[in-house]
Amino acid sequence: MIEDFLTAESAIDRRDNRRILFAFLLVIFFISLRRQVQRYDSMNQQELSKAYNPKEVEDKWYSFWESNRLFHATVNKDKTPYTVVIPHRTLPASLRMGQCAE
Repeated sequence: MIEDFLTAESAIDRRDNRRILFAFLLVIFFISLRRQVQRYDSMNQQELSKAYNPKEVEDKWYSFWESNRLFHATVNKDKTPYTVVIPHRTLPASLRMGQCAE
């Protein structure tokens, strides 16, 4: 039904409809952009603590990782196992780069 209506219109009417549609999409875009800016402003107005407290953040993420079984590994007997050796995290970067070069 809509196709019949669009084919019956003249080229000028279709061009006007495109302009109306474009204007409508611009309005929708700017409304959503305004909402995102308001959300961003409200996030920036929250008071942040002066020091990082790992207990607040890491407990939440650790429980999320455990509940989603992100630490779980499945063993496939058909494939050969492999190991990734990661240096200790407190080593300086120059020592790590030297270890990689050896």
